[in-house]
Amino acid sequence: MNNRLRALPAKFQILIFLLLTFLFSWSIEYVMIRGAGVNDMGLTFLLMWTPGICGILCAALFKDIGSLGFKWGNLKSYALAYGIPAATAMLILGLLIATKEGSFNGEVSSTKVTRWFIAITVGVLIGSVSALGEEIGWRGFLQTKFQQAGIRGRYLWLGIIWAIWHWPLILFSNYATSSLPALSLLLFTICIVSFAVIIGWLKDISGSVFVAALAHGAHNLWIQFAYPVFLIKGPRDEFFGGESGLFNAAIYLLLAIYIYRKKLRQLPTNPV
Repeated sequence: MNNRLRALPAKFQILIFLLLTFLFSWSIEYVMIRGAGVNDMGLTFLLMWTPGICGILCAALFKDIGSLGFKWGNLKSYALAYGIPAATAMLILGLLIATKEGSFNGEVSSTKVTRWFIAITVGVLIGSVSALGEEIGWRGFLQTKFQQAGIRGRYLWLGIIWAIWHWPLILFSNYATSSLPALSLLLFTICIVSFAVIIGWLKDISGSVFVAALAHGAHNLWIQFAYPVFLIKGPRDEFFGGESGLFNAAIYLLLAIYIYRKKLRQLPTNPV
């Protein structure tokens, strides 16, 4: 029986993983929608670990734990994983100020500096623990199985799936970052699909799901908490700033295009 499970085609393994992940994830999201939404930190943590738990279960079932990417990676890949979201966040801050969609908050206080420092250090590490749950499932199991199945454009397909996984909370709960949930969903989808290319590339060049988790955690903390410390928001910040803002979507989209055009053909298994 075990040998037959291991011999199942990768596309079938993908289907089983997606069915389990969406069944359990959307059940949790339903409870969140009926309650406090993403403000319920316990359910949010559980939701983020659902893809990882399903990925581990499927990898064990199909006798392919190696697919999860439990490798340390290298220093350069960790530097890129942290640096790309951090640089993006500071660029968003600069664009908001330059376009007068916000202004610089130059008020210096020990409380503000401490909050910012904790966010970019301890906060990123804690956020990466939550993000590891998603990354074991998405970049660990699913991305590897896409590669084994010979699916071209695996980063884009994974990004679309990853975006859809978030959609109920954007449309029906409090994960939308603007007063127009449909617009937030569109910009978020562009952002997350583009970010999937970035994280997918980092996972492939490092072989490490921990690198992917750091990139994910750094994104969450720098975009959502770190750069806003220095910003006085303008009236249209909800459309230009933040994770589902125009600037973040545009920066990640341009970077994803660059990676597709310049970097992916250097990989042994081309995902284009």
